[in-house]
Amino acid sequence: MYGIPKDIDLSLIERGYLSQIRLGIGDIQFIIGDTCIAVQSQVSILKGGDEIGKWEPGSWADKAFYELLNEMVSEAIIPDDKTLVITFMSGHSLLLIDSSDQFESFQIYLGKNPADWVIV
Repeated sequence: MYGIPKDIDLSLIERGYLSQIRLGIGDIQFIIGDTCIAVQSQVSILKGGDEIGKWEPGSWADKAFYELLNEMVSEAIIPDDKTLVITFMSGHSLLLIDSSDQFESFQIYLGKNPADWVIV
């Protein structure tokens, strides 16, 4: 809905481990260190450029998501204002897309300071 700010500092999650995946009826949350990324739109897992798993609101996450648990983040990039790609040392990538012009697609809670939170 709002797009991802180009100046967001994602270095806080780089070299962090994905310690938890929380699943709700309308969202999926990824906990990396002190950061929580809560997603209400489709999330894909890529490996070698191929989609190997996805989650959509109202469904269970594919088993490929379990492969990400305890994996270290190697980089987080914003290729455009609608896309966030989080790549892990294993070669897996999480692809998050701001897919709605009307509703929030995801939130990035960087640490505990509300001033560092981003609504996309």
